[in-house]
Amino acid sequence: MATLKPCLLISGLLLTMAAHSACTKNEQTNDAAKAPLSRAEAEQMALEKYPGSYLIGSEIEVEEGKTLFEIEVRASANAYELSIDAATREIIETEDNTMDFQADSTAGKAPLWTVSLADRDAAETAALQACPGQTQQWKAATTEGREVFSFKIKNEAGEIKKIVVQAGTNEVLEAKP
Repeated sequence: MATLKPCLLISGLLLTMAAHSACTKNEQTNDAAKAPLSRAEAEQMALEKYPGSYLIGSEIEVEEGKTLFEIEVRASANAYELSIDAATREIIETEDNTMDFQADSTAGKAPLWTVSLADRDAAETAALQACPGQTQQWKAATTEGREVFSFKIKNEAGEIKKIVVQAGTNEVLEAKP
């Protein structure tokens, strides 16, 4: 009987620790679910919705007090824009932009290359060096026969600047208010 009490005590402590650990993990999961969605997470959601697609643009907007990500993807011959609520982490609208994309392609403006996120990130770094701030929008495009990334960056004064960077070389081609 004397050895049974320590065993019961140890078992009780182990059960308490396991229950506490499970509660802590559950609370952490709930806290992560409540955290606002990042641009990278919103972009990943869009890519997962259309397997085999690639990103061609992204914008953060505030509408009626809600922060939304507008993510543009190219999937085969089609193009889509997804509106994702940053707070709820839900896709609230999907719009087929294929006709607009085809019109831009005909006009020589659409990105006709497979846009690499590594290339986008490098171009964004160059844009932010030219104009420090927070990226509000990026878009892949073709301008004058060149593959470019266009960024809208909000600086500390709240002004939006447009920066155009050549894909691959990361040369800043244009910086204007």
